Amino acid sequence: MARVLLTGVTGQDGSYLAESLLANDHEIHCIVRPSQPSADQVLPSYVRALFSDSRVHRYDVDLSDSDAVFGVCRKVEPDLVYHLGGPTRVDSNVGGNAGVFKTIFGSTKALLEAIKDRARARLFFAGTSEIFGAPSKAPQDEQTARQPRSMYGFAKLAATDLVERHRTKFGSFACTGILYNHESPRREPYFLSRKVTRGLARVSLGLQSNIALGNLEARRDWGYAPDYVEAMQRILDHDQPGDFVIATGRMHSVRDLVTIACNALKLDPEQCVGQDKRFYRPVEAVPLCGDAGRIHRQVGWSSGKPFQDMIEEMVEKDLYAERRLN
Repeated sequence: MARVLLTGVTGQDGSYLAESLLANDHEIHCIVRPSQPSADQVLPSYVRALFSDSRVHRYDVDLSDSDAVFGVCRKVEPDLVYHLGGPTRVDSNVGGNAGVFKTIFGSTKALLEAIKDRARARLFFAGTSEIFGAPSKAPQDEQTARQPRSMYGFAKLAATDLVERHRTKFGSFACTGILYNHESPRREPYFLSRKVTRGLARVSLGLQSNIALGNLEARRDWGYAPDYVEAMQRILDHDQPGDFVIATGRMHSVRDLVTIACNALKLDPEQCVGQDKRFYRPVEAVPLCGDAGRIHRQVGWSSGKPFQDMIEEMVEKDLYAERRLN
């Protein structure tokens, strides 16, 4: 049994990871953003189930409080640290919110400092493809030039560089997973994938008439969250630490997403999907698409669930949830 410190347990990746860790009989210590009791009552049932498990211990600490994060890590003395928590919305400019940088970089620094003198401890940091910003080539790998375009991207890049510094200077077993877009039925509703699957489920039930999207030709490398959580665990189980792109290497358009969802619900996209200029973003000259060759060669991981199967699963779960609510 390993003692695990986990941030981001209430999110998509954190909840899947916690369930996997419990299945392997690990002890989990979760850093959770402080909230009012009423906020806890609206947590998803799968998160409430995690908190009711006697092997899960909760610490109500804001990740922006780096001293408190350091203190929890020192108290827990974890064998494994999975740092998945922090802001998830990508701001659109480099000015952004300074609090985003403080939270992402400060909490990562605190965790790295807390395990620096613990030879057994291993840390995984959830990085992002946003560090590549507007890439010069596709697909991107671990050596691709990094040029973020948002405060979120800059903060993740700074934290990624700090992880590498601790690995090379102090010998820490510290790793970054450079995560590309990954989805599941647990994805927050404000993300595009859930906006489509949940919105179209509501359309099929007559609860709304249509959904409005931006550019249907925009393309992304979309993977399946439980697959990516497996990659995180394999990285920390590997005998050598490093940084790894976690991606599928396959591109799909927003139109592909819409078509699959509409087919699953027997809807005509021409009748229920509109385009709104407010949601348009410039089309990237070079799209974000990951080359996961290193993690496949060194760790033995590759993406599993196909894109179509993932979207159909999300549609099915959203349809079921909307029927129960309405």
